[in-house]
Amino acid sequence: MDEVEGMRRHEDDRRHGGCKKDVDFADIIKDLISENIVVIVKSGGACDDVVCCCAWEGTLCSIGEDFILLIGEEGKIYIPVDAIAAIIEDC
Repeated sequence: MDEVEGMRRHEDDRRHGGCKKDVDFADIIKDLISENIVVIVKSGGACDDVVCCCAWEGTLCSIGEDFILLIGEEGKIYIPVDAIAAIIEDC
């Protein structure tokens, strides 16, 4: 397998839920820049099936040293990296 084929397989695995060893959180979120995502943040709030106080949706615009920036309907949303519980990527 040549290098190009390896890169294609890596991208295909990433897009289709393949598991990879030794992948950091930072590497994962870098791949999501310019994509629409939902970020679930850690909070003490309650969540039901309709409205979740701790979910923010938007386009991942940039990644700072200790925060990410989403652009959503509400405007700019700065989320501290240590407050992120999960990221949901639109498929």
